[in-house]
Amino acid sequence: YGASLRIEQLTTLPALGLNMAALTIAGQNFGAGHLDRVREVYKQCMKYGFMLMTIGMVLIFLLARVLITAFNSDPAVVAAGVTIIRIVVLVFNAYMLTNVSVAIMQALKRPYVAMGIGFLRQIALPSFMFYFLGTTLGMGVRGIWTGLVIDNWIAAAVVLFYAHRALRRLEDAQGGLGA
Repeated sequence: YGASLRIEQLTTLPALGLNMAALTIAGQNFGAGHLDRVREVYKQCMKYGFMLMTIGMVLIFLLARVLITAFNSDPAVVAAGVTIIRIVVLVFNAYMLTNVSVAIMQALKRPYVAMGIGFLRQIALPSFMFYFLGTTLGMGVRGIWTGLVIDNWIAAAVVLFYAHRALRRLEDAQGGLGA
């Protein structure tokens, strides 16, 4: 798990960079009243983030054994690490979608969204998902990794919906003011 977590963290660094760029640029443009630019920042960060994370997913999936072996050569550890990383790569784009969408919400002066998504992703969904998949469905540890993927995609869908709705409402309000 430790080796796969390090690989995952390195691969998701571009998403964190896009998160910071989205927050900074969107915040400046929101403050200046340029919602069209905020939407463009959101769109561009999503596009480039999707490309970067998908490339990372493919590379990590294909090179999983080599990468895990760089951290530990024990066959049991390598086998477990390869299994984990090949499941967890499926969450990379969800991380990017969540991070960029939360950054946009923070730029729109809605920081509480980050707390709600964090609670959903790290407490509410896993407490149910891990038990259900791991124990009820008998997937064991594999159920935890699968649950991680599912709960992050649910959180990504929720924050995407919320961000698009918030932007649309702001644009409607701005349009109604004759801006």
